[in-house]
Amino acid sequence: MISPRIFLMLAVFALMTSCVGKKKFEEMVMNKDQEITEMKESMQKLESSMQASVDELNQKNSALSKEKDNINMNLKSVKDELSSAQKDLTDVEYKVDQKQKQIDNLRGEINAAFANVEAAVSNVDAAVMNSNQRLKDIEGQLYLDLNDNINFKSASDKLAAGDIGAIQEIANMLIENPQLTLFVEGHADNRGVVTDKFDDNWDLSAARGISVVRKLIEMGVNPKQLAAAGRAEFLPEVAGDSKEAHEANRRTEFVIVPNVGKLYRLFKDKKP
Repeated sequence: MISPRIFLMLAVFALMTSCVGKKKFEEMVMNKDQEITEMKESMQKLESSMQASVDELNQKNSALSKEKDNINMNLKSVKDELSSAQKDLTDVEYKVDQKQKQIDNLRGEINAAFANVEAAVSNVDAAVMNSNQRLKDIEGQLYLDLNDNINFKSASDKLAAGDIGAIQEIANMLIENPQLTLFVEGHADNRGVVTDKFDDNWDLSAARGISVVRKLIEMGVNPKQLAAAGRAEFLPEVAGDSKEAHEANRRTEFVIVPNVGKLYRLFKDKKP
């Protein structure tokens, strides 16, 4: 049987042990609560930081998405402009090609027109026409280059017998080449003339051209191929007042005219 004193001692010891354990437990609980609170705060900070990072990434993604859309729009615009430029280039190339064809056609017509002229004059007797240069360019006009011009006596429009052969050769050329037209130009020296027949050098020079035209018609040339004109004294063959200059300038010359009307129509038709 336990004595009352021992029992009391055991009771006091048990009570003391119980008080110390409860205090430590409460301290442990408080510590755990503190740790939990700190962990929650840390988690909240981490969550807040992560959310801020996510928000920043979303903003960057949104900006990149807009930039991508702008790039795509610009790319489409560039593609559209390139497509339009390619179409314009194709149109320009087509127009250039058509213009080149028109130029080639016109050049062909011009070459054909003047080839006919050269072919026609090439058959004229070399005794009549300069064999080295059968055509000459004077002030934009295409003249037959004769060995000797058809000359006249002073104040006269009568043809000399020695010129008939040359006129016949020219007549043959026109008869064989009905597409050609010939202007016969009469000229005078620089001395004025007043007669019952002629008022001045204009009358005289025109009459000389007409005399040759009439002779060509007598030889069988179609009158539609001929025209007469006078130059008076204003386009001399030889300058000066010498006897030789006067004789050289009392002359007729022949301006040969290709079918420029057809060339002009071609030019007009090809203009844009």
